[in-house]
Amino acid sequence: MEVVFIKLFNMSISAGWLILAVVPLRFIFRKAPKSISCILWALVAVRLVCPFLFESVFSMIPSAETVSPDILYAETPEIHSGISAFNTYVNPVISQSLTPAAGTGANQLQMVSTAASIVWMSGMAAMMLYGVIGYAGLRRKVAEAVPLRGNLWQSQAVASPFVLGFFHPRIYLPFGMEEKSMAYAVAHENAHISRRDHWIKPVGFLLLTIYWFNPLIWLAYALFCRDIEFACDERVIKRMGADDKKAYSEALLACSIRPRSLAPCPPAFGEAGVRQRIKNVLNYKKPAFLVIAAALVSCAALGACFLTNPQSSGLPAKDVGEYDAGSLGGDSFSAGNTAATAPSPAFGGIYSAGALLAQNGSLSYLPEDGSYYAQIILSADSLTVINNEGETVFESGGSKARRMTREALIEKLGEANLYGMAEEDVPEYDSPEDMTAYSYYPPDGGEKDIQYGIYWFNGEPGWFVQGEMLRIYRLEPAAPVTTYISQSCIYMNPLSSYYPFHGDSGYRYLMGKDSFAIVDKETEKTVELFTDIEWNWQDITGREWAELFSDGAGAPDVDIEEYAPRQTLGLSDKYRLLEMSGRYWIMEMHENPKMGTFVWSIYQLTPA
Repeated sequence: MEVVFIKLFNMSISAGWLILAVVPLRFIFRKAPKSISCILWALVAVRLVCPFLFESVFSMIPSAETVSPDILYAETPEIHSGISAFNTYVNPVISQSLTPAAGTGANQLQMVSTAASIVWMSGMAAMMLYGVIGYAGLRRKVAEAVPLRGNLWQSQAVASPFVLGFFHPRIYLPFGMEEKSMAYAVAHENAHISRRDHWIKPVGFLLLTIYWFNPLIWLAYALFCRDIEFACDERVIKRMGADDKKAYSEALLACSIRPRSLAPCPPAFGEAGVRQRIKNVLNYKKPAFLVIAAALVSCAALGACFLTNPQSSGLPAKDVGEYDAGSLGGDSFSAGNTAATAPSPAFGGIYSAGALLAQNGSLSYLPEDGSYYAQIILSADSLTVINNEGETVFESGGSKARRMTREALIEKLGEANLYGMAEEDVPEYDSPEDMTAYSYYPPDGGEKDIQYGIYWFNGEPGWFVQGEMLRIYRLEPAAPVTTYISQSCIYMNPLSSYYPFHGDSGYRYLMGKDSFAIVDKETEKTVELFTDIEWNWQDITGREWAELFSDGAGAPDVDIEEYAPRQTLGLSDKYRLLEMSGRYWIMEMHENPKMGTFVWSIYQLTPA
């Protein structure tokens, strides 16, 4: 039940993004045929109904799975909204409040999800009961209706014309209607029948019943009910003259009734948005061809952007999918699958290749010890390899993952023509779930171009592998690393069009013994890496501080005289570090041919 609720919750979030796009588009194309709005709501319905949709580069949905079902069992629960700033501030709250306590049998997140599922099902049952009672009451009300002609029936209990019935719909009319008003009302209700609105509206209410917890779905249903009335009005009056339009409006006003808060059925002549409908009727003009074409193109574009899911990034957390029992006795994962069932490695820090454990007999072109691989940066889902001269020799563009039993791994080592490794060198683990081998390929390559691998045992990275399995080194921490995130934005150059109101720079900062790395939090790629840093801090005066900023922009409203010590360290021409009273600030510089080099942004850092 919890998994079903989480799936529907994710689908409602994806549909919510589409609703937020449809609402302004309705206004922009208010002079287009009203049936266009119904097409837009049909796209929303498709998004709510289809549990699986294609991936596309055009997708504007930030995340197809904001809340993964795996969150119920995760040691550190997190969401993945696709919006880095939102994740940064929400995930710490979720982790602190809902992480299972060690040594306890209670999982708070599972209890919360179970309670939420019960509330959801209770609300859904209440909505269904409301719809059934309403429909049954309406049936009783027209039970004594008398036939007029064809599918027209009259009843004293009817206040306004409406359609009732699914397979043999009838139009119910109140007694005493003028013949001319009756003709307009019947034309309107027949338009509903020809458009199948007596089916479509209950389907809309059913979707509202399922997704009642999302306020955007309520908004969508209310606007949808108005739009189907607008579309029927337009179908009836589009060939009328001014006098007929006026008479139609008078009939609409005469039949107007107080709208109900919820109306699963039926489509009624005088219920939804009467005032706006009268304005639309009296001001109706045939839409221009260009308006119609632009509206249809927009519908197609909206479908391409919001009825598709974002493409997987090629990283382990998104690429690994449903696995099959492989010939090696374990579980293998292939890039490109949709369901992420392999664990995504947590941030591993900066490592180096240690002792050589095994080597293919044909190799001789690299030193057998691991000193060549000076820095191996594991940043969540990516891998960067730096040699002993500070050169980046590899940066991953994608990966695949594999699980296998310990016996299968030992067998694979034997088949790889490796020597130098004994069976006892293979770490002990109980099941394939305790071992994951990630193999990385470059940005311009694929699964056949594997260059390096990281083997995780019992949740920890243990081996660094060259190629598929040419050399295996023991993975060792290169140096203690402290991770920082931006706490606040101290300064942003006025020329910038962006200001992070929440102080999130979008990067994670890794400070090691002699290294400093800047990692993109969204893609988990290392965008800057500085090695062999000697940490030669230089004191900075107030005058030197002011000279860092461009003329006319001015320095930030910060009195650096209050800080002691206050020191600066140049990482490169683009980045500088500041140490202000024992805290770190990161400063990005900008170079302009006319204005020289000046500060572009300053963020205050705090340990993650």
